[in-house]
Amino acid sequence: MKKPVLSICIPTYNRGEFAYAAAKHLLDNWAGDEIEVVISDNNSEDNTQQLIESIKDCRLKYYRNEENLGAAFNTHLSFLRATGEYAYLTSDEDDLDIKQIPYLLDFFKNNPNVSVFVGGGDLTYTQKRFPDAVYTNAFEALKAIAFKTRYMTGIIMNQRLYTEEMQHIGFKESAEVWDAYSFMYAMARLCCRGAVVTSSHLLFSQPRLTMTDVSNNARKDGIYYYEPEGRINQMYTWSKAICGLDISDYEKAYMVVKIIFDTVELATRLFNTGYVEEVRKTVPASDFDIYQRRISSLNRKELTDRILHKGNVVFAELFGTVVDQIEDCRIVEYYKDRLKEL
Repeated sequence: MKKPVLSICIPTYNRGEFAYAAAKHLLDNWAGDEIEVVISDNNSEDNTQQLIESIKDCRLKYYRNEENLGAAFNTHLSFLRATGEYAYLTSDEDDLDIKQIPYLLDFFKNNPNVSVFVGGGDLTYTQKRFPDAVYTNAFEALKAIAFKTRYMTGIIMNQRLYTEEMQHIGFKESAEVWDAYSFMYAMARLCCRGAVVTSSHLLFSQPRLTMTDVSNNARKDGIYYYEPEGRINQMYTWSKAICGLDISDYEKAYMVVKIIFDTVELATRLFNTGYVEEVRKTVPASDFDIYQRRISSLNRKELTDRILHKGNVVFAELFGTVVDQIEDCRIVEYYKDRLKEL
C-alpha cells in the first residue's frame, strides 16, 4: 500500500460499536487507497478490540494502549500513529461525509504546505461552520483558531509537522496541562509552521451522539474542564503555551489578553439561556450534579471580575506587569476596548 494522503484518526475508549461503525462507514464506502483509518484504543474494557479486528481491510490500522492514558494523550497518539501526509481527527461518534473525501484529497495534493486545515460539520444541536479563509501570517492564524476551535472533529494537521512539534511531549507533561485538548496545543504550534486554512465545507455529521465519559472530563484535581474553574485553569496553561511560540512580544501579549477575554466568554456561558441544559445532555448525570452544585451560587459580575483579576496575575507573571501598565500602548488600548464589550 502506498503512502496515503489522508489518515482518518479515531481515538476511542469503551465505545467499540461507535468505533466499529465509524471505521466501517469509511472503509465500506470509499474504495481508494489514498486514505487510511487509524484507531487508537485507550485500553477499552468492552468489545472494541474484537469488533475492530473483525474488519479485514489493509487500510485499517488498529492500536491498543497497554493502559488507559487519558483522552488527550490517546488523541495525541492517534496523530503520531498516522502515516498519511495529513491527519484528520474525528470523534468516534461522527462520520466524515464520503462526498467530501475527493475535495480533501484534491486540496492537499494541490496545497502540500498547509499546516492546519479546519472544516465544520452538522452537530446534533448546532451547525459548526467556518469561513473560507487562508492565513499565511502566524499571528493572524493564531487569532483565528488558536485555543478557539474546541470540537475535535474536522481538524486536519500536517502529520510531519505535527510529529516534529509534538512527538517529544510525554504523558507526564501532557497530563499537567492538556485537559481534553491536546489538539489545540498542536494547532497553536502549527500556526507558526505554515499556512492555516479554514473551510466552509461541512465535512461531517454526528449520527451517534452520546454523553462524554467521565474520564474525559475530570482533571486530576477533580475540576471538569468545561466548568468555570476549569476554564480559569486553561487560561494559565494556554497563555504559557502562547508565550512559548516563536512570535513577537507584542503578539504574545495580544494573544494572552485575547485568551483572558475568551475565558470570560467561556466561563460565563452558564448564564446564557439553554447552555446549562446543553451540558446536561452531553455529560453523565453524576458529572452534571457536581457541575450544577458548583455553579449554583455563581454571579456573572463576580465571576467576570475574578477572571479578569486572575488574568492580570497571569499576565504579570509572564510579562512583568499587569495589562494596563505595560509599555506597549497598543496592548493597553486592546485591553480597554475588550473591557468595553463586557
